[in-house]
Amino acid sequence: MNPQEYRTNRARFPQEELQKFQGKWVAFSLHGDRILASAENLADFDQRLVAVGQDPEQVALEYISSEDLFLGSGELT
Repeated sequence: MNPQEYRTNRARFPQEELQKFQGKWVAFSLHGDRILASAENLADFDQRLVAVGQDPEQVALEYISSEDLFLGSGELT
């Protein structure tokens, strides 16, 4: 995982897409350019990832809160 690539791609992720996941845990690809799975709680998360063919150890886990929907310009650098 390249942290700079992840941060750059994550900051560019469409806000309207993130709104669909507000209040949920999401698994981003290690590149930060797509959501692989989501769940309302962590107890279900690994099962959902395995069900869609993803290794739970190979994703970036993040909780999407309302604050995440308004990234500042600092996130783009």
